[in-house]
Amino acid sequence: MSGLPYEFALALRYLRPKRTFVSVITLICILGVTLGVAVLIIVISVMTGFGIQIRERLIGFNAHVSVEDARQPELQDWEALAARIATNPAVKGVTPYINTQVVIETQPADGSPSSVFGTIARGIDPQRESRVSKLTNTLVSGEFRLGPNSLLLPYVVARNHRLRVGDRVAVYSVPALRRMREAQRRGEEEVRTADDYTVRGTLDLGMNDLNSSLVLTSLAYAQDLWGQGDRTGVQGLNIMLHSFD
Repeated sequence: MSGLPYEFALALRYLRPKRTFVSVITLICILGVTLGVAVLIIVISVMTGFGIQIRERLIGFNAHVSVEDARQPELQDWEALAARIATNPAVKGVTPYINTQVVIETQPADGSPSSVFGTIARGIDPQRESRVSKLTNTLVSGEFRLGPNSLLLPYVVARNHRLRVGDRVAVYSVPALRRMREAQRRGEEEVRTADDYTVRGTLDLGMNDLNSSLVLTSLAYAQDLWGQGDRTGVQGLNIMLHSFD
């Protein structure tokens, strides 16, 4: 009897052949298990890294928590609520937002045919937004400035509709179009012209879905396009925590 533990003695008994030190079958078995474990480790590492990257991109654009009023579309007295939420030690930043559907018509200066497309216009406060998301760090061209009647477009939207920094577009709000339709049903003539906006910059939001379905404008002008309440409320508050885990 050898002094080896039972497990090692049993393993050596079947791994070590009687005539040669290592048999071909033993080598094949050992190499097969080694390659299988190595491939499994590599796949798990790649998928874990991919998941972390996707998570960082999603969280970098979207806040950890969103607060809205379930009883009505408008969040009233949001500044007081934001100040109260910000006092929580787990909160890193709070910012208001508005998401509203709009229809945009390009106005090419060279006389080429215009294009019309629908998208979501997000109204933000640039100063507060930097505490909650990475939107302010996604600029590709132009400047991150949301002045009067200004838009920031994802580079995919700008490329698909041949838009450049400085171009002007016509923005139709859905509430305005709805009011025109209702006026027509009543037999009234009501014409609402679109608001002219200027493209101030292009962004890369990191994901194709976001780069093809969103434009940014200031909170005040999003309130006008949204058409809810008395133009002082917001749709909700985005909250960023110090730790998401």
